[in-house]
Amino acid sequence: MRSLVRVHLQCERVSPKMQSTKKRTRTAIPANVKREICLFHEQNPKASRDCVIRHVFKGHRLALGRSTISDILKEKEKWLFRLPTDTSTKARTPQQQRLEDALFLWFSEARARAMPVSDEILITKAKSVGERLGVPETFSYSVGWLQRFKQRRKIRFYKRHGRAASEGGAAVTDARRVLKAFLRGYDLNDIYSMDESGLFFRMEPNAALGPVSGKKRNTQRLTVALCVNALGTDKRKPLVVWECKRPHCFERDFDPNRVCCWRWNENARMTALLFEEWLQEFDRSMRVRNRHVVLLLHSTPSHKNTAEQLTNVSLRFLPPDTTSAIQPLDAGIIRNFRALYRRQQLQHYVRCVDAGKPQDVNIKEALYLVRDSWQQVSAATISNCWRHCDILPTHPEPAGPGSEEANTTAEVIRSISEILTRLPGTAGVTPDSILRAEEDAPISETLADDGFVELARHCAPDSARETLDEDDRAPPRPATAREVRRGLESALAYAEQNPDLFGIGEIDCIRGLIKKTAAVGHQNARQTTLCEYFRQ
Repeated sequence: MRSLVRVHLQCERVSPKMQSTKKRTRTAIPANVKREICLFHEQNPKASRDCVIRHVFKGHRLALGRSTISDILKEKEKWLFRLPTDTSTKARTPQQQRLEDALFLWFSEARARAMPVSDEILITKAKSVGERLGVPETFSYSVGWLQRFKQRRKIRFYKRHGRAASEGGAAVTDARRVLKAFLRGYDLNDIYSMDESGLFFRMEPNAALGPVSGKKRNTQRLTVALCVNALGTDKRKPLVVWECKRPHCFERDFDPNRVCCWRWNENARMTALLFEEWLQEFDRSMRVRNRHVVLLLHSTPSHKNTAEQLTNVSLRFLPPDTTSAIQPLDAGIIRNFRALYRRQQLQHYVRCVDAGKPQDVNIKEALYLVRDSWQQVSAATISNCWRHCDILPTHPEPAGPGSEEANTTAEVIRSISEILTRLPGTAGVTPDSILRAEEDAPISETLADDGFVELARHCAPDSARETLDEDDRAPPRPATAREVRRGLESALAYAEQNPDLFGIGEIDCIRGLIKKTAAVGHQNARQTTLCEYFRQ
């Protein structure tokens, strides 16, 4: 009896606390935000849960808990597979994800070609693609499924009126007039342009003349996307697309996203899905800075399937057949970037010849060359190319006597000619023949029906190639702290012996690296036991 009374009194004491407990409010988290959380964690694997929470709150004003972040990261593969345009808050995924991906890619290219597409055409194409993907016959291509597909992909249909402008000089003149009127409300710092270029990053200097006897021409290529504003004050990190996720030369600890925006697919080309992902990240960075910008784009299939939920970026597509005249990146910026890359590549080949090593560049070295080449493109070169296109309402200030253009294409070509004289087997090779090699390199393919199917198959995370064995060198042995310190000490001695080549700032930088390496070695040091001492 006493025990029952005691239990009753305990219940009376606990019940007021239970009555005062408030129920947690549920927060609807869109799928694209969950995808961004997973991407942020992949790029920053050592970030704490609190750091992820601050990142989400800063970008989306969503207050999440640690357990919520952990639950999202447990299903990382699921959320990374969702599209950046997916704003649904329900966890339900489409029944045929690959079918919808392939159909969306076909629709994007059809829209880029200005082809009329109706609901009946979409259903007919979906049935054709479904047969190639092996979709079960029990799947119903109903009107309801089509409406849900259009809602998930933000597809709307409009009536078409009028016709395109005439080609040639009249189209360019009209496009310049329209762009000047449209850009009048933007500051020059807020006007951006983005374009892609193919790059044969391992091409030998003699490959421009044709195949060499007994040696196959190296045509391994990657796609590089560049984005910059009109004044050249904000050069975005290059977007690089390669054939696999992690080549062997990346070793274990190398993070390519520290050098560039690293993406991959089977053909190393820009696709609509990759562009959507980059565009969402660009919009998020502008939203964090509280800036509203405009982005000029070339009308290609990979650019056409853009989301309608951008908050701080307005898109402006250049008219067809006018990009060579009004696209600033095509007006000389990309050519200058390629010339700078070729100069650095040839300088690397000269060092290989001096050291008795084969002339080769792996993808890891190519990423550093891409980053350094883009950094060397001067702001004066960028503003001059924008001025040459004549699309801005007010032209940037021309470079004065004290701010002359550096690393001009003409200067780089002259230095390439000098480097070619130091390389064996380059007789008759001209810088112009080397720079022309990538002009016709495809950057986004016009896919047939089978191409859309294959690309949709490779969109899944489990189907992407993790490594690439062919034509890739084995990673070197990791260097020890003692070896690094000895090398830095040799570099310091060389710098001090050549004061004409190295300034005091560079010498201090080497000394700082030596101190840092010594500190790391001291932290990793372990006291030797008696047995280990006598074994030495």
